[in-house]
Amino acid sequence: MTLPNDAAPLIRQNALWMRRRAFAMVHKARPGHPGGDFSATHILATLYVGVLNHDPANPAWPDRGRFILSKGPATGALYTVLAKAGFFPETLLDSLRQPRSRLNGHPTRLATTGIFARVLNMATLNPLDDAAILAAAADTGAIVTVTEASVRGGLGGAVLAGRWPN
Repeated sequence: MTLPNDAAPLIRQNALWMRRRAFAMVHKARPGHPGGDFSATHILATLYVGVLNHDPANPAWPDRGRFILSKGPATGALYTVLAKAGFFPETLLDSLRQPRSRLNGHPTRLATTGIFARVLNMATLNPLDDAAILAAAADTGAIVTVTEASVRGGLGGAVLAGRWPN
């Protein structure tokens, strides 16, 4: 998929806002570190600004895009992009990791917002657990991988190699 040229400034603008907001959230929540959030912001901004179909007013829309986040330390980036996209008010971001907050360290409490999240920790799936990955794909309708290192091995390599049928 090729994005239109005019999408790039909007993606950059959103990613910068997400980085700043994620840093402030993590700093306020203590303890934590924003490195995982920083490395995921451009990817999430690109997905939510120019790639994924989504409608915060109709989160169960059958034609919506699906996204699997398998990088737990990037939940701050996920929360900021969801707030920016209108899934919940930006003021909720200040409640990160607070008691009874919907925004805890794992994005599993967002079902009331129409975000159905699951954490699939790939570090515990080596060798890859085909059943768990296929179950996650069935729940979401897709497998999206974000790899910060080599795609050889791991989930990214398995997807590229066509390990699972379409």
